[in-house]
Amino acid sequence: VHLQTDNLAELRAGADLAALTRAQETDLPASARIAYAASESDYRRAIAEARRLVGASGRISLAELPIVMEADQATQIAESWLFETWAARDRAQFALPPSLVAIEPGDVIALAGPGEPRHYRVTEIGDHGAREIDAIRIEPDVYAPIPATSRTPPMPPTVASGPPAAAFLDLPLLLGNESPDTGYFAAMLRPWPGTIALYQSPETSGFTLARRPRRWPDQPSRQRHALPRAPRLWNARLGQRSRAALRRQRGSH
Repeated sequence: VHLQTDNLAELRAGADLAALTRAQETDLPASARIAYAASESDYRRAIAEARRLVGASGRISLAELPIVMEADQATQIAESWLFETWAARDRAQFALPPSLVAIEPGDVIALAGPGEPRHYRVTEIGDHGAREIDAIRIEPDVYAPIPATSRTPPMPPTVASGPPAAAFLDLPLLLGNESPDTGYFAAMLRPWPGTIALYQSPETSGFTLARRPRRWPDQPSRQRHALPRAPRLWNARLGQRSRAALRRQRGSH
């Protein structure tokens, strides 16, 4: 809604049609911070901040938001919040005739004045014959998308787990083309660091890297009961099976 001076109502003879006030700078924040859950960092708490580079204010505004979002979204919210607060330091009070009954709180009006019209959001209306309006200034550019630089998420902290528990497995040669001295190796560690290194040496020194064992989803287990005795070959029936109960050990690979 665009309002000219002719659209305003005069409450008292000789009084100004509109009263414009501005809050002092020291009451406004110099920094706005948004705490949120970062989607790119395993939902850890993060903070996005917007600051004014000039001004005498030292106040900080902080909002704890239980919202999952990305860093550029949080930065845009902080920027809009900060500059919206500074724009709202300007307030306007004026009166409108009853014919403009369509204007309600929350509406944005453009009030003519020296230079370009200024935009205000209506906050309060008092209907006492003439409609007494309280409004705060807004800047439409504040809500425009703000380009934000992409940020690399921090690396997760390294957890010191200590040496793993290792074991050589007495298993048959499964592939058929292994060397006769081939062995199988398993390691257990909690929490699992992601990979481990296996070194070898014929002596107690001079170890060299043999390989990095492959990580399997299974876990080493311990047999709970002894297996039944195998039947004689001439009495064995085709398809006869034996069952074993195993107890898993967590944190193994």
